Parts: sequence; C-alpha cells; structure tokens
Amino acid sequence: MKIAIALFTMMMVFACSEEKPNALHQEAPVKRDISKPTFANVGNRVLSQCGPCHLEGKSQGGFNAETYENVLLSVVPGNADMSSLVFAIGPYGNMPPKGPKVSAELVELVSKWVNEGAQKN
Repeated sequence: MKIAIALFTMMMVFACSEEKPNALHQEAPVKRDISKPTFANVGNRVLSQCGPCHLEGKSQGGFNAETYENVLLSVVPGNADMSSLVFAIGPYGNMPPKGPKVSAELVELVSKWVNEGAQKN
C-alpha cells in the first residue's frame, strides 16, 4: 500500500508543470551541516522552493506541503529511495519544473531525514 501511495504521489508531483517565475524558484541556501536533519530545517528549506506551487491552499500535482502529515504522504520513512519527494527533487526528478533545481546538499539533507525515519522533530 505504501508503494502504491508513493507511486501515485510521484505521478502527481510530475504533473505539476505550471510556470511560476518569481524569486522563490531560486535555489535556496543550504547549510553544509546535515548531521541532525529535523523536519523544521528540512521543511523550511524545501518550502522556500516548493511553496509557490504547494502551499497556501495550492496542491499542484496533488501535493500540498502545508503540514507534516501532508509531506509524510510523499515519503517512505526509513527509505529515501522509495520516497516520491526525494525522487522529485533529486537529479532524476523534475521539481521545480522551472528555475534552478534543488541543490545536491538539500537533496542529501532530505534523504537523510527520510532515511532516519522522517520524524516530526
């Protein structure tokens, strides 16, 4: 069931293709210390890029990132390789569809958070 949800979410994320040219699509600054990823720092950094399409009631591609519970629908805690969020922002994904891609450091941070159980801490 989790795999089906992850695949469905991944398909919905890929459906997001509306262009939103603004400053929020610029690459978010990422601190190099990822020793203790928390939902707070993962969420803040990811949402700085994803917010225009996935916040404030917007659910483009079926993904809304306003709450931890919503974000959790796109991850498989303990398995970043099966998480649609990690895939979508990673080197083979297409998020964001316009503007700079998510930095490798941020993808690593999100992956580490997911692999450590995607806790709400």
